[in-house]
Amino acid sequence: MVFLLFLAVLVLCVAFNWSIIWALAAGLVLFFGKACKQGFHPGSVWKMAWSGMMKTRTVIWMFLFIGMVTGVWRACGTIPWIVSVSAQAVSPQFFVLSAFLLSALMSILTGTSLGTVSTMGTVLMIIASANGANAGITAGAVISGAYVGDRASPMSSCARLMGECVGNDYYDNIGIWVKTAILPVAVCCVAYGVCRTGTQGGQAQVLGLLQKQFVMHPSLVLPAVLILVLSVAKVPVRLTMALSAGLAFVLGILVQKLSVWQLFSSMLVGYHLQADNPLAGMINGGGITSMLRAGFIVLFSGAYAGIFEGTGMMDWAKDFTTKASCRMGVFPVTLAFSILLCAVSCNQSLALMLTSQLCGHNYADPKDQAADLANTSCLIPGLIPWSIASAIPLSVLGVQASCLVFAVYLWGSPLCHLLWRLHRPVKMPQAEKLT
Repeated sequence: MVFLLFLAVLVLCVAFNWSIIWALAAGLVLFFGKACKQGFHPGSVWKMAWSGMMKTRTVIWMFLFIGMVTGVWRACGTIPWIVSVSAQAVSPQFFVLSAFLLSALMSILTGTSLGTVSTMGTVLMIIASANGANAGITAGAVISGAYVGDRASPMSSCARLMGECVGNDYYDNIGIWVKTAILPVAVCCVAYGVCRTGTQGGQAQVLGLLQKQFVMHPSLVLPAVLILVLSVAKVPVRLTMALSAGLAFVLGILVQKLSVWQLFSSMLVGYHLQADNPLAGMINGGGITSMLRAGFIVLFSGAYAGIFEGTGMMDWAKDFTTKASCRMGVFPVTLAFSILLCAVSCNQSLALMLTSQLCGHNYADPKDQAADLANTSCLIPGLIPWSIASAIPLSVLGVQASCLVFAVYLWGSPLCHLLWRLHRPVKMPQAEKLT
């Protein structure tokens, strides 16, 4: 009954376009009450929830650093410079393929699918509109590329959360992603390469606006280059982002002639142009405050996981996944549960943590678990129209949910991984096999 009530609240929030945080808060109250009804002392239940939230503290810190970096990158001109250079690199003949590759590059550099959609994606949609390109196909390519960085970027909070769930080092997960992403990325390149929309350029308007607003100097790419170089050197991610933010801060003073206060403000509350500025919708954003919503979602998700683990409230589901995995294979069961949890939770973080909690015990090797999560819970939320991982990109790009058919990377990765798992099935722990 409690789960049905929680689901009803989620549906209500989605139907009335209310923040998903209210649904998660209501769910926490419901599950807290159920735990107390089962005989657990309120203080003990709170300790379970707190323990779960503490497991997400690394991710919360990552959110703060990501917000800080993306804010100051906007202010100093790093993101505008990347967008400007990328827009010039758009191939009229292979526009859709260019949209996918440029969005993938931006998402790897920034680590955020939503940030990629609102910057590079907006530019590409403007170019598509000005030249009569198919908006649905273009949006599908943009969304596909935007989710590449969710698993591959050193600044990705999703990749960091996955590492916390599995217990793997972040750089190990990057290697896992490379192995499992080669085929779906190749499929995307072929599919989008075949799509010819007939665009003939049209970047001049966007480039003119960017050059009018920002000083475009090649040095502005250095904060992004620093992120990549230090990541290859396996420097701790938080230190990497702090150094990149510091370099961007200096460039903001020297190149854009911004004040120290303006730069600090962009790190805290984001970079904001006037509402009537045509670049406002494209460039505005970033800042620590922009990550508060995501931070609350992860905290609530951690509290849920803590209560479920401490009370054994979801043990029946774990037993079910074990029995089903023995009959059907581990990955097919993980995939099915991931789809269900993504549809019910309406957000990436909770779906990722619950999938890991319900299915993780079926994996003998954490690397197998990381590979399977990367190809399910990290991507599938982008295909659920009522999930915030999908609803926000669709809204920003101004397209209908039907364009998700062209988001080849999002549904192609799970399918390719399923085919691979048919040949290399997951090994279960011996104890689970005997269950």
